[in-house]
Amino acid sequence: MTPRRLAELACYGMGADVAQLKRHGDQRRMATLVATVTQLEATATDDALELLELLMATELAGKARQEANKETVKRHPRLARASAMLAVVAQVLLEARDWGSDGEVRVSEVWEAIEARIPRAAVRAAVDTMTGMLPPPEALPEPDWRAELAKKTHAVVGLCKMLTATITFGANAQGAPVLAAMTALGEQLATDTSWSAGNPRICPQVVTGPWKHLVFGHPARHDGTVDRGAYIFCVLEQFCRHLKHREIYAETSTRYRNPQARLLDGAEWEAVKDDVLTTLGLPEDPGALLASHVTALDEALRYVGGRLAANADVRVDEAGRIHVTSDKAIAEPPSLVDLRRRVAAMLPRVDIDEQILKVMGWVPQFLESLTALSGGAARMADLNVTVAACLTGQALNIGPHLPRMNLDSGWCRPLFQLARGADTVTRATRGWDNAKWGRRGYQRRRACRDGIAERGKPFQWGGPGVVFAADSLRLFA
Repeated sequence: MTPRRLAELACYGMGADVAQLKRHGDQRRMATLVATVTQLEATATDDALELLELLMATELAGKARQEANKETVKRHPRLARASAMLAVVAQVLLEARDWGSDGEVRVSEVWEAIEARIPRAAVRAAVDTMTGMLPPPEALPEPDWRAELAKKTHAVVGLCKMLTATITFGANAQGAPVLAAMTALGEQLATDTSWSAGNPRICPQVVTGPWKHLVFGHPARHDGTVDRGAYIFCVLEQFCRHLKHREIYAETSTRYRNPQARLLDGAEWEAVKDDVLTTLGLPEDPGALLASHVTALDEALRYVGGRLAANADVRVDEAGRIHVTSDKAIAEPPSLVDLRRRVAAMLPRVDIDEQILKVMGWVPQFLESLTALSGGAARMADLNVTVAACLTGQALNIGPHLPRMNLDSGWCRPLFQLARGADTVTRATRGWDNAKWGRRGYQRRRACRDGIAERGKPFQWGGPGVVFAADSLRLFA
């Protein structure tokens, strides 16, 4: 069964009631239920993984970065003052080399020169400030936000226990070690075994970068223990990163599924390979094509690198990041302003609804492709007007997400023009609406009908009633 047909069955099953399902045969009823359950499972999986991404990005990692930045801002003035004082001391020490002819300088003379600029107590306070805020030279850089994040394990422990046990994940070669570590982490959280490097459920190979000295300590702890909170967030952060790049994927998901699952292979690929390669203009053996791209990239890199030295507007820092000097905006010439005004005056004013109807007349296959969820043909008269009204409503941004609207507002006129142009302006569509949409959301649809019957009265626009409301605009023409 094609994905489109599965989606249609699932949509029909979500809106159908028990009486409607009983009217179908056993096979159709079973297919509808299976498609509906599959769709619900995919939706639940997508919601859970989106919640995980949102939790990590905003509530956990985002707030930890904010706290670390606030602490950095608080420390910056003190560090700046202390650094300025110590810079003066260092300058005096460098100048002291030239004071004596024999190269020997007394310490008392150096202190006299220093105290002439800065008191000795201020120098001692500056040294204490620097040593108290900065790590020793042999230590690794400060963990900043990661240390703050490791304190919030209570927010993710329950999720880590259930994630891999509830959702079936897969991974490619890059994401397989992280997925194995995430699975083992859920098992470790469910037991009382020790958190040490010798534990088979602890995967040291996935602990990389700045997380190492947080997880294992710096220097490493003699007993081999690992920091529980740091290890949990180290694995969880890498899991979310690989999930975002689809190196880890969920089998039942719609958004996070394997991007390579639908690639053709074997006999299916051999049947269409020649046509695909000819259409794309690609050779069967990619070796020569990749070699040419490597050569072109290398030449471009050398060309750009050779010009960086002579270009003062571009620089590359020690971390490899490129910094470009901002360009000043160029004022628009009067001729361009006049041209824009002339072009705007010459453009005709065309109603979007009339254009949609015109294009639909050019392509009659478009309406023929629209079928009911039940699989039968649409029996509505002037279906093109209804479809054009729906498309116009979406184009004017008055779809189901607008909380309130007034039918007398000027930006609704294209819908009214469509309504007045319909032939079946007195036809009641309550029965058709109930048959299509079922009993779900009936009160909301009735609110839409009441608001349309009393033109000018603001009404709640939303839910399944949007299609019925667009069609019912034809009733008061």
